[in-house]
Amino acid sequence: MLKLLRGLIAALNCEFCVQDIPAAFMRCYHEQMYTIVRLRGPNSKVIKVKLFKCHYVNPKNEFRYYFGTGWRAFCDSNKLRAGDRVRFSLEEPSHFVVDRV
Repeated sequence: MLKLLRGLIAALNCEFCVQDIPAAFMRCYHEQMYTIVRLRGPNSKVIKVKLFKCHYVNPKNEFRYYFGTGWRAFCDSNKLRAGDRVRFSLEEPSHFVVDRV
């Protein structure tokens, strides 16, 4: 089951300069994440993006995680737009390869 979570497929949110990371993924891999993550996109360029969390009030009392500062630059560099579908593959701690699907 863990291998299935390693490859996230997400519809992008480039409009608000942040991208939500699914809670199920972070529950499994949060220990492999640092404050700054590296994203290698379809153009092979690596861009550093800040990972931040905020408390999310729900019955499970979970945190929500987001890609923040640097996300817009990553989208622009890779010509990604809101609604595009991509797969995030965790290659090593805090290093994702991002491919279009």
